[in-house]
Amino acid sequence: MNTRTSKLLIMTVLLASLGLAACNDNNSAQSAGKSIDKAMDKTGKAIDKTGDKLAETTDDVGDYMSDSAITAKVKSAILLDDILKVLDISVTTSHGVVKLTGTVDNAQSVTQAQKVVAAVKGVKSVNNALVVKASS
Repeated sequence: MNTRTSKLLIMTVLLASLGLAACNDNNSAQSAGKSIDKAMDKTGKAIDKTGDKLAETTDDVGDYMSDSAITAKVKSAILLDDILKVLDISVTTSHGVVKLTGTVDNAQSVTQAQKVVAAVKGVKSVNNALVVKASS
C-alpha cells in the first residue's frame, strides 16, 4: 500500500472517530453519520483518482518497454541488412514511431532503411532523417 493511500485511510478513520465522539443524542448521531458518509465518499473518490494515476503510470512504463523492444528489433534488422549494416544509423522510438538519424552513402541506403524499418513488427511509422553524404 503506498503512502498516499495509507494517509487517506488514516484520515477516514480519524474523521469517523471525531464524528462518533460528537454523538450525544439522536440528532448528533444522525449529523455525525452524514459527516462520515461524506468523508467516506471523498476518500473513495481520492482512492479512485490514485488508482487512475497508477494505471496511467503503468501504461507509460508499458509504452517505454514496447519502444525499447521496437528499437532493439529495428537495430537488429539494420544489422542483418547487407546494405545498412556498415552504416552509422541511430535509432530512437517513441510510441511506436521510429526516428532514423545519421549519414549514409547514397539515396538507395535511405530508401532501403525506410523499407527495412517499416517492415519491423510494432513500428507504426518511420521518421527517416537520414542524410546522404556529399560526394567528394
